[in-house]
Amino acid sequence: MKKVRLAFLGAGMRALEYGYYAIRHLNKVSIAAVADPDESKLNLFRKYGITNCFASWQQLLDLPEKAADVVIICTPDNMHVEPARKAIEKGYHIIIEKPLSPKPSECAELGRLAQEYDNIFMVAHVLRYTKMYSLMKKMAVEGKIGDLVTVEHSEYVERIHYSHSYVRGNWRNSGSSAPMILTKSCHDMDIISYLAGESRCKSISSFGALTYFNEKNAPEGAPEFCLDGCPAKDTCPYHTEKIYVYGRNEWWRSISRDKSREARRRALEGSPYGRCVFRCDNDVVDHQTVNMEFENGVTAVFTMTAFSKAGRRTKLMGTKGELEGVFGETGSRQYIRHFDFQSGKEKKIILPKTLDTHFGGDDGLMDEVVRMVNEGVNKSKTSVETSVHSHMMSFAAEKARLEGTVVDVRGFEESVIGHAGESGK
Repeated sequence: MKKVRLAFLGAGMRALEYGYYAIRHLNKVSIAAVADPDESKLNLFRKYGITNCFASWQQLLDLPEKAADVVIICTPDNMHVEPARKAIEKGYHIIIEKPLSPKPSECAELGRLAQEYDNIFMVAHVLRYTKMYSLMKKMAVEGKIGDLVTVEHSEYVERIHYSHSYVRGNWRNSGSSAPMILTKSCHDMDIISYLAGESRCKSISSFGALTYFNEKNAPEGAPEFCLDGCPAKDTCPYHTEKIYVYGRNEWWRSISRDKSREARRRALEGSPYGRCVFRCDNDVVDHQTVNMEFENGVTAVFTMTAFSKAGRRTKLMGTKGELEGVFGETGSRQYIRHFDFQSGKEKKIILPKTLDTHFGGDDGLMDEVVRMVNEGVNKSKTSVETSVHSHMMSFAAEKARLEGTVVDVRGFEESVIGHAGESGK
């Protein structure tokens, strides 16, 4: 089996996850090149012997010879299209992080490019590769629950994760980033579409708001930055010192390369992550529901909330039984519960623990890429052209939420793409 060479365009947390895969699977992949404007991130890769490092993705892709077999586009969400175009010109296999783009028109463009491209061009919708969802899909296809009628899916973002990424962090504002349903939950829209029989979504409605993390809920006398003497320090669960200095979590890695408490505290001074969660410029929802009707008659409901422990829960309800899949925080057990109507018996399937952060999804995706490169197969179950539709579902859901209406998804897609003949792209 050929060892597949990887190049990372962007060296943030997602690139690190793929880097961990490379360390664990030295016989399958190697890291050939990395590009990122942050020298400290490049230095981390240099520590592992990666010398082919560049200050920009343009420098890497402008090399006269291909630096790798596969490029993984981990640039910020609004910087996916240009690297993808250039990688296509160079003939790379491509993995692109979700979301494809914060703009519907650019998602449609990438879909058109994907249909014309002969190499791998896939989206990192890693939930399709998790052990739990792979098995649920298999059992549904095998008829274990008869004909599928209803899908119920919840994403529990977890309060600290939400406060870090969507109140203080890069995805806090829909104007500078994109709506929550796209930046975080396009994973969920995709897995719902996948489990619903890969039928196209027909119509969609949505409700949700930013209820808690706003100015009106700020403690009296709370300053803009927590470390500037907040009177609610002892009672506020989101005080920045509790999370980034003393918290037993990994979020501090986003603010400091030095894990000492003194360094972490210094890094918070003037940092976006040092702000009071009630005095930020965030506007994305902290809870949302989406109702969907698919062309095959399946109906689905999706719930996203920040007010929870981490995890996802999914129920597939059919004419002969039901499946329920649950996983919690990273490293916890996944399980599937199967209830059969005819026998009245219930079976619980405990799935093995995984090493990656997406319950086997990251490893599953990379295993698929290695197989595809070696076998010369170009179309995956998360190909870009397939993913465009679930992205359009996300955009349509946000339109429905803002306008208080039910959106015709096919009509929405056609308005974006330009004409009915391209509505499937």
